[in-house]
Amino acid sequence: MLHDGLSADIASPRQEIQRQEIRRIRERGGLGPRRARPSMRRSDMRILVVEDEAVIGMLIEDILLDLGCGCVDLATSVESALESLEAASPDFAFLDINLGGTKSYPVADVLKSRDIPFVFLSAYATHGLDTVHAGEKILQKPFFARDLDLALDCAFPFVGSIVRAA
Repeated sequence: MLHDGLSADIASPRQEIQRQEIRRIRERGGLGPRRARPSMRRSDMRILVVEDEAVIGMLIEDILLDLGCGCVDLATSVESALESLEAASPDFAFLDINLGGTKSYPVADVLKSRDIPFVFLSAYATHGLDTVHAGEKILQKPFFARDLDLALDCAFPFVGSIVRAA
């Protein structure tokens, strides 16, 4: 279940740890090698969301659009995500690890090869990642809108965000 983060300021210990990790990443200069263009704005960003639960995918899409992202592409399977990557190159991606029993690792591999930053989404602990992806960031479900905002802010620290964590 997703929370919008606008009505509650109480965070679980797990969510507070996630926020602290995201803040540390932001202080180090971001998630990956891709950096924001000097004139880049959130409205210029194309985001890929790979989520097999349609309602959750649409909620994430709504949150990202509310955060000012210009375009959100939704994919519900590895195949549709790879097709989306062939059609257009996103600036960032949110990948559910488990897509109906299939891992989203092939999508992560393509993103890594193109230096496109991404964050895994999971309802499970980090021990579920294979060793190749063990160092990747995971945003644990449930999360708040400000957690998605902070993930984007970490990848593109000079673009600026709309929602700020308290």
